[in-house]
Amino acid sequence: MTVHLFIVDEETGESRSRVEVPSMDFVPHYPTPDGCVLFEFDTALGDPADFRTEKDGDDIVFVPIVADPVEALSAAKLSKRAALNAIRDAKINGVCSTDFGLVDMDDSSPRESRRKLHGAVSGAMIALQFGQPFSVTWTMADDQDVTLDAQQTIAMGMAVFAFVDACHRNARDIKSLIDEAPDMAALEAIDISSGWPA
Repeated sequence: MTVHLFIVDEETGESRSRVEVPSMDFVPHYPTPDGCVLFEFDTALGDPADFRTEKDGDDIVFVPIVADPVEALSAAKLSKRAALNAIRDAKINGVCSTDFGLVDMDDSSPRESRRKLHGAVSGAMIALQFGQPFSVTWTMADDQDVTLDAQQTIAMGMAVFAFVDACHRNARDIKSLIDEAPDMAALEAIDISSGWPA
């Protein structure tokens, strides 16, 4: 059974570090710095990482570590922003509903769906500019092929652009709420799953 030990400064009562040993049999042989003693942590109290030691009169006691509220709020905001970014990225690499069906927007290699669509839109615009015929057969997210002319290709590209832009705008709006949250309660009340385009 693992034993959790705190290396404690006898004079100040402050813990310098924590160690783990396989059993109490190792304690007498564990080297400690001068002026320090080993204190066994009772795991019934919780996770030893959440505790420190201090002096209470002549006794040394374990007390919970209370995080600085400003630092805790800042860390929580960073965590929530990261979760928000994950949702945003999943949305813009998902599917987009258009008049021609669901478009696969996964732009990761080797699919590069949005990049290929950008190329098709560019080709359609050039064809229109020079009065040339244009047609492309596009495989949709449901694996069905749809044949599009130049105007339809551009329309599909614009629908994808609007979807991606809406995702980024929603992410920015929510990030503003996260940054402005004055406390944990306000931060936890922010719903990062809302406001995304369907």
